Amino acid sequence: MGASGFAEHVTELRAASTHLVVVTACQTVRSGHRG
Repeated sequence: MGASGFAEHVTELRAASTHLVVVTACQTVRSGHRG
């Protein structure tokens, strides 16, 4: 795997983790409003 390929992989991982954090935060806010 080249350096560019590794950079792309890291970017994908960051995007996925960021998406997870956003989704989790939204769910937490929603459940907080419910309770």
